[in-house]
Amino acid sequence: MLKAIHYTIVGLFICIVSTSSSFQSDQIQDFTLPNVISGTNFSLSQYKNADAVVIIFTSLYCPYAKFYEDRISKLADQYRNDSKIRFILINPNNPAKSRADASDNVTTVAKRRQLGVPVLIDQSQQVADLLGAEKTPEAFVLTPHQGSFRIAYQGAIDDNPQVEKDVRHHYLRSVIDAISTSQPVISNSSPTTGCMIKR
Repeated sequence: MLKAIHYTIVGLFICIVSTSSSFQSDQIQDFTLPNVISGTNFSLSQYKNADAVVIIFTSLYCPYAKFYEDRISKLADQYRNDSKIRFILINPNNPAKSRADASDNVTTVAKRRQLGVPVLIDQSQQVADLLGAEKTPEAFVLTPHQGSFRIAYQGAIDDNPQVEKDVRHHYLRSVIDAISTSQPVISNSSPTTGCMIKR
């Protein structure tokens, strides 16, 4: 009996530690990563006057990321001229673990797709770790908060990775539209289906 209680307490402790270690700070500070489109560094602070910054972690090797390429293009194009809603794409994979995500491949594909948004490389997972990103594709919406940013949404782009026409819930678009119209965000997270980031 005592042994059972001991294991239960240990299990609860491990669960608490695991939960607290994955907790992300409310304050997302500035970060800087190389932008393959411009060939210069990009900093989050460049979008400090936006109402929302949409960050999507994506990759070239992941089949789920490929399913979303057109949908991401449509979203970026929809808000292209809206200075209050900004998009950033980030490739977070270590090229030693995912050769498809080598810098030159990311650059070639990004320039060919011409999305009109910064495409950043995070090979050391600096920003992925900062935000708590685990998969590609995974979306984050940041909003200004006390001189920095906070996470308003984290999770899936929608509820059907494989078949766009069967999507019933456009999670990311709903969050963007709520922020654009000064409405409350109904859901700040959703389960993400995708490939684990190659660290």
